[in-house]
Amino acid sequence: MEGISVLLESFDDEVRTEVLEYLRAAVAAKAVTSVVAGEPTKVLDPDSLLEHARLEGEVRRQIFEEPLFDADAVAQLLGSETSNRQRAAKLRRQGKLVGVKHGARYLFPAFQFDRERGRIHEAAEQANQRLGAAADPWGVASWWIRPRDVLGGEAPKALLGTPRESLIGELAEADLQPLG
Repeated sequence: MEGISVLLESFDDEVRTEVLEYLRAAVAAKAVTSVVAGEPTKVLDPDSLLEHARLEGEVRRQIFEEPLFDADAVAQLLGSETSNRQRAAKLRRQGKLVGVKHGARYLFPAFQFDRERGRIHEAAEQANQRLGAAADPWGVASWWIRPRDVLGGEAPKALLGTPRESLIGELAEADLQPLG
């Protein structure tokens, strides 16, 4: 608990309030999730929650280091003659396209697109839907960029547009299987 107190003291009042609200919400969400899942109720301590927030921030940083398209660029790439953000939004809501929220808009990792053909890679669309991109866009975006030993240290995104692209579906399916 001492570690979080020292960290919070370094923030201004507004940021400190936001962090505390996030931690309270995270504790409540974790408790509700555990109860719904039938798990023994365990409330995480603030240091654990802060570590979780740090890791989440690191994942978001890595995703934002990827080339990203906004909705207008997605519409243009997919052949809309005018700026049609609704097309990108519909694909995102359907889970066919990973779109992560940034401020008031969504950004779409560029690796999902076959730019030469002006479409979404079919393997990306299928994996996005199978992995639940509509419900967990940050988690699915992270899935695409995380290197895997089984792929020789490559991330699944590296397989898009290659002869090994069919491995993406198998990898997604394997990652959805329960452990044990």
